Amino acid sequence: EGQLVLRSLPQRNVPDQAIRNAADLGANVALSKIFKDEIIVVGKFGAQREVSGLVPIPDGKMAITIGLTDPQRVAGLVQPLSLVTVFATVPDSGSGGGDREVTRVLLPEVQVLRVGQEVSVAQQQTGAGPGGVTEEIPKQILTLAVDTAQAQKLIYAQKNGQLYLALKGPKTGNAKAADTTAQTLFRVTP
Repeated sequence: EGQLVLRSLPQRNVPDQAIRNAADLGANVALSKIFKDEIIVVGKFGAQREVSGLVPIPDGKMAITIGLTDPQRVAGLVQPLSLVTVFATVPDSGSGGGDREVTRVLLPEVQVLRVGQEVSVAQQQTGAGPGGVTEEIPKQILTLAVDTAQAQKLIYAQKNGQLYLALKGPKTGNAKAADTTAQTLFRVTP
């Protein structure tokens, strides 16, 4: 208590899900780190959960840990036992050289074993010149259940490109999709 400050902001700058009264939080706790001057939204809070240890590693799988920023990990919606699709954006070696990149599904379905603590380690410069602002970008460690070949792909893609997770819904299939490059980004697909 006393750690939240109520401030007046223009309505256009306040998200629909913003908390307008600290009493509305009840006994809920913060589910992720809250940054200084951050607008507090409903999704940042939830019931306190008992930690019952690690999710067991499925037979034939191993646990591998990756670090992702907030947008790359579906803004904190990924939880232990979630099923995710892993996308990778890497240099396009099949393009005959140059600095072209390709985005494709790397792993169509992977189980999340653990979602670690959120830390602010990545820094991003916004704005050009001396007037630019350096922002802290939240980064979180996630542990996934994969086989050896999948682990190798994840390590390579994280080292040489960028990974993004997509949280799978209960009826989401594993449909194939064509690679996406700058040349194919705006093509209409049937």
